[in-house]
Amino acid sequence: EDLGEVIARLKSQPLTKVVPQTPKQPVSKGVTTPVNIESKPDIIPSAEPEPIDKKELTQENLTELWDKIVARVIQIGRMAGLALKEANFKVSSGFKIIIQLSRKSSLDAVQGKKEDIEQIIGEYFQTQPRLELELISGNTVDSIVIPHKTLEDLKKMDENLARYIEITDSKLIS
Repeated sequence: EDLGEVIARLKSQPLTKVVPQTPKQPVSKGVTTPVNIESKPDIIPSAEPEPIDKKELTQENLTELWDKIVARVIQIGRMAGLALKEANFKVSSGFKIIIQLSRKSSLDAVQGKKEDIEQIIGEYFQTQPRLELELISGNTVDSIVIPHKTLEDLKKMDENLARYIEITDSKLIS
C-alpha cells in the first residue's frame, strides 16, 4: 500500500486509550511477611591438605604425574600451563628435568614461572628438581625482510603516484 494512504487512514480513525491490564492477584502494600533465615554452619576446611606420596624422580614417574603437574601449573599461570601441556620433557642426571618447547612464546611463559613450577614438581618427588628449558631447534623466529623501494619502484606501482611524484618533485627519505 501507499504510505500516504496508511497515514490518512490512521488520522481519520479516532484515538482510543489503551488501558493497561491489571494483575490477576492484587498486591497488598505495607504488609510484610517474616522470613526465617537459618544460618548455615561454616564449613571447616581440613587442617592439612592431602599428603602427596613423594616418589623417586624417574622418567616413568614424571610421565605418570605430568598431567597433575600441568593442572597445578595452569592454576598459577594459564600460558605456562598450556605451554607445558604441549612440551616434551625428560629426566636427566637424576635431578634435572629438560623441558623442550616448540615456540619462543611458550619458552617465555614457562621461564616466567620457572621457580613456581620447580616448587610444584618438587612436591611430588624426593629430590628437588631443576628445570632446564630448551627451544626445539628449527623453531627460531624468522626475521622479516622488508624490501626498500626507490622512487622509480614507486612510480612503477601506480600511475597516479608517478604523476604526483613528478609534479611535486618529491624525494624519498630513507
